[in-house]
Amino acid sequence: MQSIDVVKQYFEAFGRKDIPGMSRLMHEDYHFTGPAMEVRGKAQMEQVMKEFPFIAEDEGVELTGNGNVVVRRLNWHVKEPFEAVIPMCEWMVVEDGKIRSSNLYYDTGKFPEEFLKQMKAGQAA
Repeated sequence: MQSIDVVKQYFEAFGRKDIPGMSRLMHEDYHFTGPAMEVRGKAQMEQVMKEFPFIAEDEGVELTGNGNVVVRRLNWHVKEPFEAVIPMCEWMVVEDGKIRSSNLYYDTGKFPEEFLKQMKAGQAA
């Protein structure tokens, strides 16, 4: 399976909140970094997803792949627990058919200040 297909399947599972489906596509040493949090390891990401407080839709998704690197650009339309459209870009590395790392970029100014503080403290739910 090509890297871009791995990423597509991962986000299809993400959209369904299918944690086992996402987990099958994550490397054991998965590493996620973003403006509001850092996650190390597949088990920690599974826990983050169990507590994921958002109802949102991806809009205008564009995927670009080059070997084992996939870049995903989108507008993330958050509907709950607040409403906003947040432009995002994510740089992902796939190894052996599994996502090894993900670097997510977005403007934290689109989040309510109190909610962002809770996310950084690991308390948003």
